[in-house]
Amino acid sequence: MFPRAIMRPGLAALSCACLLACIPAQAMDLTQAWQLARDKDPGFRAAAAQAAAARENEAQAQGALLPNVSVSNTHNQVNLQQTLGTVTTPYQYRSQNTGLLLRQTLYRKPQFEQLEQSRAQSRAADAELQRAQLELLGRSAGYYFEVLLAQDVLAFSRVLLQSTQGLLSAAQRNFDKGQGTRTDIDEAQARLDMAQAQALQASQQVAFTREQLQSVVSHEVPNLVARNLPASQTLPTVGQDIPEWIERTLAQHPEMLLARAKVEAAQAEVNKQSSGHQPTVDLVAQVTRSQGENFYNPNSSYQNSTLGVQLNWTLYAGGQTQSAVRQAQASLLQGEELLEQTRRNLSLQVRKEYQNTTEGLLRVKALEQSQRSADQMVISTRKGIQAGTRSQTDLFNALQRQAEAGRDLAQSRYQFLLAHLKLKTMAGTDPQQVLQALSALLDVQP
Repeated sequence: MFPRAIMRPGLAALSCACLLACIPAQAMDLTQAWQLARDKDPGFRAAAAQAAAARENEAQAQGALLPNVSVSNTHNQVNLQQTLGTVTTPYQYRSQNTGLLLRQTLYRKPQFEQLEQSRAQSRAADAELQRAQLELLGRSAGYYFEVLLAQDVLAFSRVLLQSTQGLLSAAQRNFDKGQGTRTDIDEAQARLDMAQAQALQASQQVAFTREQLQSVVSHEVPNLVARNLPASQTLPTVGQDIPEWIERTLAQHPEMLLARAKVEAAQAEVNKQSSGHQPTVDLVAQVTRSQGENFYNPNSSYQNSTLGVQLNWTLYAGGQTQSAVRQAQASLLQGEELLEQTRRNLSLQVRKEYQNTTEGLLRVKALEQSQRSADQMVISTRKGIQAGTRSQTDLFNALQRQAEAGRDLAQSRYQFLLAHLKLKTMAGTDPQQVLQALSALLDVQP
């Protein structure tokens, strides 16, 4: 994920390298980037809308168990002809019927199970949204660290370019004085050309990583300069053994909550389909008023009020109920297997991020020592050139090794921070709390 361009040539050059052109007046820290992403990212906003829509299933299922009141009204123009023998008599009149019907469910097992299922679906919708939030958090933090690393690469590649230009100028002066060779100039020019190409590649990488982050936060991304490049002794530690991390993750991770909610919804579906042959009982109250019901007395009106209990019992439905039960049981089995698969996948993921965090800290410490050694090598090589025991080629190689050591060190720090962020949030730690701690650690400023 992180670019492989040449990193800074040394920690001593940091103050010079940070002076990038066109730095805006206000920087964006990691917490601000996350807040913008959560507010502006279309994918997350779509997930939030989907969750809101899914939660309405519970209100609809609840409404099916509440009283249902309806009003009906009909007006008819009746044209009737009565024939008695050879005599036909026409009748014309108007009829009107108005009714008020109230139906209250007393017992409907499928609807009761539908309510339980809708509640499970609401929990699944909340878990879906939490999962989308974690995905967005990892994506936005990853893009943010890529921008930081790309800008580190650009800044220190410029320092390396400046150093190479100085060596080329020195080689030219030595040649003019008769103290150097044409080979020294040619080698310095070749190294300068390579440094210019690397600086151009680093500049392109900065533009690309900014576009990545901007696609998530929907906001112009300024230069992000980390004033504190955290050393190994300041980096956070995991603080718990891996079984505890796994236990916390399996209890709180949205993937597990989602899988459990889907199993509960599938079990409710089995119960709902199994009750397909159970009777339903409703309380029914009705008031009707009619006028003009017959041609003998078209001006008469009637009012009828009824209150009763209605029983419906499906005895046979052509085998549809049994088939629906078998289908629901198969879906339940699928959900249970997916729950177990989620449990295993998350356990592996926790182990991976735990390893990335613990071993990542050791890697940072090792690369810090490598950086110190590379810095010392540059110093020793410069002294060796003055003493006549080292060549210009040795200095170029030392500068190159110094740049690679700096690149690897910065990359390992950002990879550690991302792994730490994922591990903490997977286990249920508030993302805002983790981001604020990392933002304070990086101290990103304009």
